[in-house]
Amino acid sequence: MKNPSLIKAFQYALEGVATAFKEERNLRIHSAVALIVIVAGLIAKLDPVVMAILCIVIGLVITAELFNSVIERIMDFIQIEPDPRIKAIKDISAAAVLIVAVTAAVVGIILVYAYYT
Repeated sequence: MKNPSLIKAFQYALEGVATAFKEERNLRIHSAVALIVIVAGLIAKLDPVVMAILCIVIGLVITAELFNSVIERIMDFIQIEPDPRIKAIKDISAAAVLIVAVTAAVVGIILVYAYYT
C-alpha cells in the first residue's frame, strides 16, 4: 500500500510496537527501566524540564533499540548462515544502542545530581 490513511499508518506503527515489545527482550528491559525512571521522577517531583529531558533520552534509547532490532532482522533475512560481515553489522548496531543507553544514564545522573544540589 503506497499511501495508507493516517489512521492506518498509526495502526501499522502500533502493530510494530506490539510486535517489537512481544519479541524483543532488550526492548522490554529498556521499557521497564524507562517506566521506573519516569515513576521515580514523578514521585521525587522533579522539575518539568528535567522530566522532559529524561523523556527525550528515554525515547532515544527506545528508538535506538527499535532500529537495532530492524537491522538484526534484515541481516537475518539476508543471510541465514553465519557470516563475519553480518556479525560486524549486528555488533555495530548493538554498540549504537549501548552508546545511547550509557549516554542516557549519564544525562539522567547529571540531571538528578544537579536537581538535588
